[in-house]
Amino acid sequence: MSDPLSVLRENFINKASMKADDQNITIGEFKFPRNTLTAYKQDRGRGDPYPLEALYFLLQNPTLAGAAKTRSYNDECKKKNFSRVLLVDQKDVLAYLTGKTETSNYLVSIDELASFASQP
Repeated sequence: MSDPLSVLRENFINKASMKADDQNITIGEFKFPRNTLTAYKQDRGRGDPYPLEALYFLLQNPTLAGAAKTRSYNDECKKKNFSRVLLVDQKDVLAYLTGKTETSNYLVSIDELASFASQP
């Protein structure tokens, strides 16, 4: 199985097609359930992993990122039924997903991610 975070990042950088429907996010040739956990942890690495849908929506709407647009971003997430990326993480998430940075301090290993996925 492919790592959804890597697929999202690589396909965005390479300008591949991405789309979301009510159940799934299709990135290039890959299809993932919207709630698929990613290796990117919330709250500067202190929280649970972000679902793919939250990272996808922020990446598709970067103009809504930042403190000045928080209300608009939250409203759009709610209106379009997407989870949101916390304000404290938005800048780092966008820098990583767009390729401006090669890594992030808030990424977890695949093994650690598997332990989150197995929790009830």
